[in-house]
Amino acid sequence: MNWNCGDTGGLNRVLEWHRLSQKVVGGLVKLLEQHKLALEASGGLERMLGQHKLAFESTGGLDQMLEQHKSALEATGGLDQMLGQHKLVLEAAGGLGRAIEQHKLTLEAAGGVGRILEQHKLALEAAAALRQTITVEAGKRGGQPCIRGLRITVYDVLECLASGTAVEEILFDFPDLTQEDIRVCLEFAADLDGRLMLLPAQ
Repeated sequence: MNWNCGDTGGLNRVLEWHRLSQKVVGGLVKLLEQHKLALEASGGLERMLGQHKLAFESTGGLDQMLEQHKSALEATGGLDQMLGQHKLVLEAAGGLGRAIEQHKLTLEAAGGVGRILEQHKLALEAAAALRQTITVEAGKRGGQPCIRGLRITVYDVLECLASGTAVEEILFDFPDLTQEDIRVCLEFAADLDGRLMLLPAQ
């Protein structure tokens, strides 16, 4: 067929129509391919649902599952008891929160953790001084607490103080003692008195 210049527009229209037709056919093929894949996938889904159905039926079905769940609830005391236990747990948690808050307020009233730790440190240092100064030996003064291994007991010093003897006189009567020894004896007596106060009443 011979085409002249005047038919160029018609040829372009034919080519454009042909190109669009190919595009439509290509899209249709792609759509058919996707449809095929979807059908195959639905077949797999059907098999999966069938297997799930068989598994569910092998366990006795929904009724048996619900019955087992009901039995489990009854074995634990029922729903009411479970809710009661949950309520008690929540109340206990609330009580714990209040206890923590009260403990926090107590710490703040006492000057904070830093001050308490400082007081504890001083108490430990005082206890260490007591252990270094007050000694107990089985063969010395009948095992009574003595001062630095001397044959002077804590009670000797305390009896002198209780009778009104001045510290200077005690130091004169016991030249081996120091003012620090007498102070430790008083701390020992105060610590012992505190321990006695903690004993339950008879």
